[in-house]
Amino acid sequence: MLDKQNRIVAYELLFRSGDMLSAQVTDSARATASVIANALNNVGIKQLIGDPGCPS
Repeated sequence: MLDKQNRIVAYELLFRSGDMLSAQVTDSARATASVIANALNNVGIKQLIGDPGCPS
C-alpha cells in the first residue's frame, strides 16, 4: 500500500495455497490463521510490525 507520495507504507498479506495464483477458501478462519502463521514464521514479528517505539 502506498501513501500520497507513492512510498510503501504497508503490505497486504494474501492467502494462497500451493502454487495456485488465486485463493480457494473453504474455511476463512483457517485461511486467516495460515496467513498469520506463515507471515510470523517467514518474515518475523519485528519485520511485520516494525519498531513500536516502546521499550520492552
